[in-house]
Amino acid sequence: MTFSADGSRICNASRVALAGIDLDFTLVAKTDKIIYAAGVLTTVRMRANNTAQGASRFFWRRVGGTFAEITGTTEVKIAQATSDTVLVDNTAVTAANKRTNATATAIVAGRGTEAVATSFDNISAQVSANQTTEMQIALDFGAALDSQQYDFAVDWTDEDGTTAQVIYAAQITTPAAPPAGAANSAYYRQYYRSLVTA
Repeated sequence: MTFSADGSRICNASRVALAGIDLDFTLVAKTDKIIYAAGVLTTVRMRANNTAQGASRFFWRRVGGTFAEITGTTEVKIAQATSDTVLVDNTAVTAANKRTNATATAIVAGRGTEAVATSFDNISAQVSANQTTEMQIALDFGAALDSQQYDFAVDWTDEDGTTAQVIYAAQITTPAAPPAGAANSAYYRQYYRSLVTA
């Protein structure tokens, strides 16, 4: 196999891990911005900054559904935060800010995606055979359905133009809809506490 998963991780907007590598996470609120890290180990070369030979595309689906590419308008969409200073669109994911890399091999700089219309991006440094790299994408769940579990995948393209989809283990579950009426008070107390302590 040309590409294989090298770990996935769910992080908050500050790139702090919310769970271990390949572990699931349930959102406290759909307004929480998430950074999803997807690592890959490749047996072939990927060329840096090349849309045909070092490309990646991010995909989402509700568990049991069909994968669709993440854009700025999909149910789970790219977070459009142009003022972000943590994950800046189209900047390198380097060894210093990687969050996966399950293998012992050195990571080669990948790419971060945020505030763009489509999920397409390319690696920022050449990846040789048997090396690993990582892509990170900022996700917005504001339009996602309540109490749903979501899967994520990346289409990776090598220097020969061959593309393979890698499905990642870490899943994200959205919270239930807030209760109606006076019973809301306990829910919102818990929610606001989560904002203060996040």
